[in-house]
Amino acid sequence: MLFRSTSGAGDRDRLARVIGTGLVVGLTLACLPLAAWPLAGHLGGFVGVSGTDAATLARAFRLGLAASALTLASYATTSVLTGLQLALRAGVVYTASAALGIASTVWFFHRGHGLASIPLGSLVRGATLVTLTGALVAQWCLRHLRSEEHTSELQSP
Repeated sequence: MLFRSTSGAGDRDRLARVIGTGLVVGLTLACLPLAAWPLAGHLGGFVGVSGTDAATLARAFRLGLAASALTLASYATTSVLTGLQLALRAGVVYTASAALGIASTVWFFHRGHGLASIPLGSLVRGATLVTLTGALVAQWCLRHLRSEEHTSELQSP
C-alpha cells in the first residue's frame, strides 16, 4: 500500500527511500540461512555418516545454504518489481531462472557431482534470479528516480 501510494503520488524521493529500505531489509534477512554454515561440519554425525560421505553431505548443505540465501535475496528485488507493476518481467525472469536451475542440476549430475547437483542447480537458479531482477530494479531506478538536478550534475563537464 505504501509503495503504491508513494508511486502514485509521484514522490520520487520517498519512493527511492521505500525501495532502498525494502532492499536493505530484504537483503539483510536473506543472509540468515548462512548462520547455519558452521553446522555443516557436524551434519554427518547428526545423521550417522562419516568420512567422505560426511564431507559430501557438508558440502551439499553449505551449497544449499548459499542457494537459499540467494533465493531469499531475490524475493526483495522481485517484490520491488511487483510493486512497480513490472510483474510480467519478474515472472519471465523467474521462469527462465527455474528452467536454468533444472537444466544445470541435470548437467551437474551428469558431470559427476552427485548429491551436490541439487543445491548447485538451486545456486544457479538463485544467482540468476537475484542478478537479473536486481538489474531490472537498478535499470528502473536509474531511469525513473534520478532527479533533474542530479542528472544535470552528472552531464556537466
